[in-house]
Amino acid sequence: MTPVAFHAGADALGRALREADRVLVLGTADHVFAAATAVGMSGRVTGLGLEGPARAAAERRRRSAGHYQVAFADGDAEALPAADRSLDAVVAAAPAGLSHRRGGFLCEVERVLRPGGRLVVLGGAG
Repeated sequence: MTPVAFHAGADALGRALREADRVLVLGTADHVFAAATAVGMSGRVTGLGLEGPARAAAERRRRSAGHYQVAFADGDAEALPAADRSLDAVVAAAPAGLSHRRGGFLCEVERVLRPGGRLVVLGGAG
């Protein structure tokens, strides 16, 4: 069974993630860059769900800030773009948006997490 951590507040990802973690973030660009800060340059963060102008702006921000450990991917919550057992954490910043398909999402989380990996669910103001 995958451990699930619920976090709220501005420093939530700093508390939930570790240096060198490999992380997939379903959320905003701000969530992606907060995760990048938490895992450091030895980690890897992939942002999922940014499209169009938001994705272009995030790519510019990534380059200008030197966040070379960040990438953005196309995909779906029910078909996560990661190999089996390849991630230390999956961050779900908008779990309410997954409510109608949470079964498929949770199966995907189970597939992509390494043993001991974590599902981090963000909520509340931050």
